[in-house]
Amino acid sequence: GGFNSISFDGTDDFIDLGTVAALNLTGTMSFACWYKSSSYTQNQAFIASSLNGGQANYAITFGFNDNKFELWNNAIGPVISSTASIADPGWHHYVCTRSGTAGSWNLSLYIDGVLDKSGTSALDPSGGSYPVVLGRFGGFGGYYLLGQLGDAALWSRALTAVDVWEL
Repeated sequence: GGFNSISFDGTDDFIDLGTVAALNLTGTMSFACWYKSSSYTQNQAFIASSLNGGQANYAITFGFNDNKFELWNNAIGPVISSTASIADPGWHHYVCTRSGTAGSWNLSLYIDGVLDKSGTSALDPSGGSYPVVLGRFGGFGGYYLLGQLGDAALWSRALTAVDVWEL
């Protein structure tokens, strides 16, 4: 069983999804993927809607803080980082959700189907139309993914804990 995955070399591999309004989510959203890392301390982006790294609607990263899974609401740094420290060579399922409204966001991180951390933030997404890229920090030429990514999905709604478990 299983799924197909794409290998990223951590240097220059990425998938440019374009500057698509439907992917430049500034409100409620969720992202999910399976990931098998080859490095736990390299700044890596699963996906980001960002322009040159200075502005972002969201970014989902791994390793900005060593061995952590992170969600950014803007480009100034992770708004929430996982409690769990992941540094093993196995596959893990990662999900992040953002619900709420401008100035009042509810953020959650799930690892392997279990809620790892939740929190709130008043920091809003930048709100522009930016390149959306898998395996790199949007339009910024950095934070390249190093490992294997599978079953990546993006939603314009916040998944529930039941949704996450069913994934």
